[in-house]
Amino acid sequence: MPAPFESWYPPAPDRDAPHRAALSRGQSHVNFTRFSRLHAVLLLAACAASLAAHTAWPFVLAATTSLTTLVLGNRRALTPSGAFGWGNAITSVRFVLSSCVGVVPASVPTWALGATTLVLVALDGLDGFVAKRRGEASAFGAYFDMETDAYFVLLAGIALFERGRYGAWILVAGLLRYAYVVALALVPARRGDIPRSTWGRHAFTALMLGLALGMVLGEPFGTVVTAFGCGLVTASFARSFYWSYSRPT
Repeated sequence: MPAPFESWYPPAPDRDAPHRAALSRGQSHVNFTRFSRLHAVLLLAACAASLAAHTAWPFVLAATTSLTTLVLGNRRALTPSGAFGWGNAITSVRFVLSSCVGVVPASVPTWALGATTLVLVALDGLDGFVAKRRGEASAFGAYFDMETDAYFVLLAGIALFERGRYGAWILVAGLLRYAYVVALALVPARRGDIPRSTWGRHAFTALMLGLALGMVLGEPFGTVVTAFGCGLVTASFARSFYWSYSRPT
C-alpha cells in the first residue's frame, strides 16, 4: 500500500516551538520566584525557632518539608525526560550531608563537620556537570542546587553559633540570601533579581572553604578564614542589592 500523500514531504517546521519553550521557561521562573518567597519566610522563621530552642532541628525540618514540596510540585519537570536524574540525586546527597552538619550531637568534633563541608565543596558543581553530560539539565535542577547552597550556609552558621564556636556574626552570610528574596518581594526592585554571576559563585566557594577551614583550624586562623569568606559573600549580596535597586542604564 503506498504511503499517504502527506508522508512524501517533511513536516512543516514548528515555528511556535521557540515561543512555547520561552513561555515554559517564563512560567517556571514565575513559579520558582513565588516558591522562593514562601520558602525564605519559612526558613527565616525556622531559623529564629532554632536559635530560641538551641537546636538546628526546626530549621532542618522546615527546609526538608519545603524542598520536598518543591520536588513533588515539579515532578514532571525535574529533567527534560521527566526522570529525577543523577544531577538532582547528587544535589539530594548534598542536602542530606548538609543536614548532618546541623543535627549531629555536640559530642561530634567540629573538625568532623569541617571534613563533611570539604566533601560538600567537592560535590558542589558535580551535580550540574553530571546533569549537562547526561542531558538532564533543567531549570528545576539549577534552582534546587541554589536553594541547597543557601540552606547549608545558614545551617552551618546555626551549628557553629550553637556550639559557641563563633558569635552571631556567623549567621549574617546565611541570612542575607533569604533577606534578599524577602526584600524583593516587599519592595519590588527596578531590575528584579540579579542573574547568577561568576563573582557570586567565587564568593560562595570562598565561604564554603572558609567555613570548612574555620571548623578545622585553631584560633585565630579559623576566625580569620571564616570571616574572610563571610565578608566576600556579604560584599556579593551588597552588590546584588545595589544592582537590583539601582536605576537601569
